[in-house]
Amino acid sequence: FHIKQVVFALLADLSEPVQSEWDVLSSLTGANFSDPITRQVWVTVRNLPWFRLVDSQGLVQQWLDDSNETFVDQTLLLLRVVQRELPDRVAELVEPYVDTSEYWNARLLHLAVWGDWSQGRRFLELMLRLIDNGILDDARGPIAANSDFWSLLYEFQHTRQSWGCEVTGHYFHRRRQLSLDVGQPNPFSSNDGTLENSQFAEDTLVSLGSEAPEAFVREVLPFMKAVIKDCANHERNGLLQDPIWSARLFQSGYTIAHTLLQAMEVALSKLAVQHPEMYRTVAASLRESPFETIQYLLIRSLASNGALFADQAVDQLCAKPEDLRLGYLSDPHWATRQLIESVSPYCSDEQLQNLEVLLLGYYPDWEKTLSGRSQYGHAQFTLLTGIPVARLTQDAKKRVEELRRKFGQPEPEAPIPMKAEWVVSPIPEQASEKMSDDQWLAAIRQYDGERPGVGQDGHLVGGAVELSRILENQVKEEAERFAELVMKFPDDANPSYFAAVLRGLSDANVSLDTLVKVCERCHRIEGRPLGRDICEPIANSAHSDIPPVALDLVVWYATEDPDPQQEWWQTQVTPRVALEEEHSYHEDILANGINTSRGRAAQALARLIENDRQRIVYFQRALEKMVRDPSIAVRSCVAQALIAVLRFDRELAIELFRQLCNTEDALLCTPFIERFLYFACPTHFRELAPILERMVNSEMPDVASTGARQACLVALDLPEAAAIADLCFSGSEPQRIGAARVVAANVKIATCRSFCENALISLFNDPSEKVRSEAANCFRRFEGDDLVGYEHLIAQFVASDAFPKSRFPLLMALERSTARLPEVTLSACEMFIDDAGLAAGDIRTREAGDADTVIKLTLRSLQQSSDEATRARCLDLIDKLMEYGAYGISGALEDLKR
Repeated sequence: FHIKQVVFALLADLSEPVQSEWDVLSSLTGANFSDPITRQVWVTVRNLPWFRLVDSQGLVQQWLDDSNETFVDQTLLLLRVVQRELPDRVAELVEPYVDTSEYWNARLLHLAVWGDWSQGRRFLELMLRLIDNGILDDARGPIAANSDFWSLLYEFQHTRQSWGCEVTGHYFHRRRQLSLDVGQPNPFSSNDGTLENSQFAEDTLVSLGSEAPEAFVREVLPFMKAVIKDCANHERNGLLQDPIWSARLFQSGYTIAHTLLQAMEVALSKLAVQHPEMYRTVAASLRESPFETIQYLLIRSLASNGALFADQAVDQLCAKPEDLRLGYLSDPHWATRQLIESVSPYCSDEQLQNLEVLLLGYYPDWEKTLSGRSQYGHAQFTLLTGIPVARLTQDAKKRVEELRRKFGQPEPEAPIPMKAEWVVSPIPEQASEKMSDDQWLAAIRQYDGERPGVGQDGHLVGGAVELSRILENQVKEEAERFAELVMKFPDDANPSYFAAVLRGLSDANVSLDTLVKVCERCHRIEGRPLGRDICEPIANSAHSDIPPVALDLVVWYATEDPDPQQEWWQTQVTPRVALEEEHSYHEDILANGINTSRGRAAQALARLIENDRQRIVYFQRALEKMVRDPSIAVRSCVAQALIAVLRFDRELAIELFRQLCNTEDALLCTPFIERFLYFACPTHFRELAPILERMVNSEMPDVASTGARQACLVALDLPEAAAIADLCFSGSEPQRIGAARVVAANVKIATCRSFCENALISLFNDPSEKVRSEAANCFRRFEGDDLVGYEHLIAQFVASDAFPKSRFPLLMALERSTARLPEVTLSACEMFIDDAGLAAGDIRTREAGDADTVIKLTLRSLQQSSDEATRARCLDLIDKLMEYGAYGISGALEDLKR
């Protein structure tokens, strides 16, 4: 039986195929995809005429109803392939399965993120339905790691923009509902909102607003109105403000909220120009709104067609003077100025006179205050100069000239768009190099604050923090000079300046006596805010004969400093992440610890002990207190000090370590705890076994995995640890993950090889994909000819459950290998193409990426081998790769021919 003959016959529209052959096609339902005939038929069905044929016979619907879930998944992949050519038929086929099960919803999500929503109306309506019922809540572009929902709308920037507006409207309404469900009226909230900022949203939203303004206004404006109504909670100048758009930025911004406002401005403005009658209806509804943001949108859109809406706009301003302030953070009158510029050349003399009277009597309340006196009349200056001089009355012209003289400029300057830039020092570095001691002291007194301001050139200018960085560089160049000068710093000077001197001296060549005097000076500052900086220069001098007074400073900060007063690592975890079982705390805890005074001092103490074992006795009482520190984060740093003790006094270190671990389990997965166990367990396993057992049995996944790693490591050398290790290989998923990492890392060590290989072969078929993946990482460590002798391990992996999802490390190892291993190489390649199938030719899948490696391995094996059987296997593989359209195969063969 040759299936291709059947295909050709059917595509040639013969009356009907041979009965037995049609039976084969019909029996695809529930078929085994390892069967070569089934695979070949499935490849053929991707052809559009063939798909139409089998669909017309009801086979596709039959396949979707199959009880074999794997078969249904394959059918979904087939629908994904033909979706662009038959979008509405695909929608029709899958519509009955919406919300029938979580499994089906996941399939529909997959179909959505890989589909082209712009190809068919029925498919689009299916997508809108999936958005509304939440199936696409987690939808994001399928390729780039930084993609998001807006990546899915890329095609709508270029075609059927009105459809894109519908999707946008449904998506925004869905996110609003999700936000309201958790009691948050503002879906843009940075804390618990449901609309995240996106680098892809700006181009999409602005393009849709510009190309399909009518649809954009129709679909998206109701969402904005609803959110504004939900959130508005403050009144200003007779209008209700919302927390989302009341602080508007001129031109540029970096949030999705700003992007949406900008896109709506564009859409309304385009509507006013292209469809003015339709715009009149929309503008009438906006005019009656009590919300400031809505009035701002009206002002901005009226300005786009000043010739047509001149009198209406002036009427608006005269009737509602509060609209004069509908501008931006940097200039609250500029939006109205832009409107006046647009309409004043076209409005009637009567209307213009009314506007002029309004402006000549306009002074915002702030300009009437003491702090605003210097800017008295500036709002009037901004607005009046928006009217052409030729149309101003003599009184208005006279007033404009007065304001020009007062403010020293012919026209007000436009607001500066928001931009990101470095905050510079108030004194340039080049100038600081010439400053005397008195000038430095004066600068330290003058620049005491930390909030940046705007310089004369419009750039951000900092204060104490920025100037202290300049000071630090100067200290490194003239250490002795600034070591003396710091003694003259005012006690109430900004701590940043003292810290800069300490950091500069840490890297400078200065005498130990001088360094200690500076540390003592900084220690005397009220509140002792410099614990993190004082200990560093002392630790950097650990190789010297440090006097007790300096050692006492380190002890004080390690045991007495109040920082930290709370566990920041616990408060920094977001609610969503905190609920995930797999959240890793160990990096959070240590990062918290090294950014506290007591934690930093503990690390300094570790370096002091490392350089002089005699200091252990001096620090012992402090260490006994440090191991009982109330902060988990600080204890994670104290473990580093105990590692230093372990080098010289193992008994003392073990005893202190046992006290250190007498706290919450979270400490036990931190890096220095694990490193201590690694160094100490080989000689003191019996004393540390209770801690290991506690870790292995912890309910915290990270702790259990860490304990399993250390238990299995020590078991490689100590038989008495085997009982704990055996528990890890058969225990919980975190335990097995820890065990898998150990055997994967040590399989190349001769003394451990047999044990590790046997363990890996078992773990390759572990029920957990994560465990299998960790075991598969063993191949990441093989290079050159390392794989020689490991053919059995490779063969077991290729035949295991781990290979389909975790094959990448092996494929990379085979590609890197300098050894000739045709048997296992071809077995891996054959298994890949059998597993990957059609996905090998779909650039959007990871299988397509692996296909490139498989092609290289196959062609390399073909070139290297003279064995006919091996070459035949290579050629068969190439046939399959061609048959499935594996990504890159055509180009590779062309290169081979050349």
